[in-house]
Amino acid sequence: MQAVRLRMDQGREAYEDQSFTRPPEALAGEIKEELLDVCGWAFILRCRVAAIGTECAGKGRVRGCAALRRQSRCMPGERQEGRQTPQG
Repeated sequence: MQAVRLRMDQGREAYEDQSFTRPPEALAGEIKEELLDVCGWAFILRCRVAAIGTECAGKGRVRGCAALRRQSRCMPGERQEGRQTPQG
């Protein structure tokens, strides 16, 4: 609970103590952005941990993360099945 309180205090400073008066749709947008960040950071961590495990085992590059990156339409400029994904 102390960690939540600390983040709330940081948010109070960042948003100039306006968080409790913001419209619900603005708060929902903040949550959506944070969840997208969590997903992105989890993907990066998964790739890093997999790479470390593979390097330790001496097997070379991790192909699973590269395949996932190719399948993702959320990463501008990444290639998917030989063509550019939409920049959107």
